[in-house]
Amino acid sequence: MRESAEFKVVLIDKIVDPARPMRGDLTPESVEELAASIRQLGLIEPLVVKPVGDNFEVVAGHRRLLASQLADLVEVPAYVVIVSDEKADLMKIHENLQRKEVSPIEEGHYFQYLIDTYNWSVEKIAKLIRRTEAFVYARLAIDNFPEDVKFTLESGQLTIGVARELAQIDDDNARTQYIDYAVRNGITTDIAAQWKNDYKATQNIT
Repeated sequence: MRESAEFKVVLIDKIVDPARPMRGDLTPESVEELAASIRQLGLIEPLVVKPVGDNFEVVAGHRRLLASQLADLVEVPAYVVIVSDEKADLMKIHENLQRKEVSPIEEGHYFQYLIDTYNWSVEKIAKLIRRTEAFVYARLAIDNFPEDVKFTLESGQLTIGVARELAQIDDDNARTQYIDYAVRNGITTDIAAQWKNDYKATQNIT
């Protein structure tokens, strides 16, 4: 496939959501501030879209598209790109990770999608996103966390470091108490690691 990119002004009604968005939490409320800015100044940063039939699918700028729709724009500036699905997914990763618009859980799900769909290795993903392999492995591991840990991580009540440590406490009741205290008082990863180690030490007492 010969890749290309062309700047155009595109009718917003011709633009559709990405088939597989990285973010799962986009709501009108989450982009209202951006929509207010667009109402005043217009859309300053163009979207990146690719042709799909008679329409265009968002590659980068899903959040900006929703905000532009809320701002009642009729048309928006966009780069129309001709790229493979694999290249489009790579562009999507860079767009979202650079802006820190996705949660660690969503990152993990998307990394797993790339592995399953394109047979990418962890090493390749790490190099492409300019992060360490440990970063990628940490995101992939989140899917195996207990549900209560994943819930508090996704809601932003725990950092990924704290969540990783508390996920290793296998007693549901004990873990719930640790999570509750961590959410109410805020703790560091080091403290969570100490809690985990203390808990495991008690399990080894005969």
